[in-house]
Amino acid sequence: MSGAWIVVVLVGVVTALFKAAGPVFIGGRRLPPRVQSAVELLAPVKLNIVCFRHRPPGVEGDELDVHNLAVADDVLSDARVFFGSTRYDDKVAFRPAIANWRTTERDVDLLADVVLELGARRASRARAG
Repeated sequence: MSGAWIVVVLVGVVTALFKAAGPVFIGGRRLPPRVQSAVELLAPVKLNIVCFRHRPPGVEGDELDVHNLAVADDVLSDARVFFGSTRYDDKVAFRPAIANWRTTERDVDLLADVVLELGARRASRARAG
């Protein structure tokens, strides 16, 4: 095996180890407890991905999917945080992946604050008609 291939393999192994150990390095963080009444966790947290959706009171079914698609667009337009949306168990969901070892509790709090703020604003507009 040439020296270049050895480097490629070593980089791959180190990367895999860091990804597997990521939650240890970032303290196994999840969404802050204060957020849990306003969101629904849709899947068990594995490694560094949290799959959830905003759940305002009185919003159900397809209307909840429409709401979360709109919140996902609002998050991208707002640009304070970035994460993708997906469908999990046929429900629209957010799936931030906390992968950077420099992620802090403050970063996770910001993500939560942005989702709560934009989700509440979107729900308020929908109620107002």
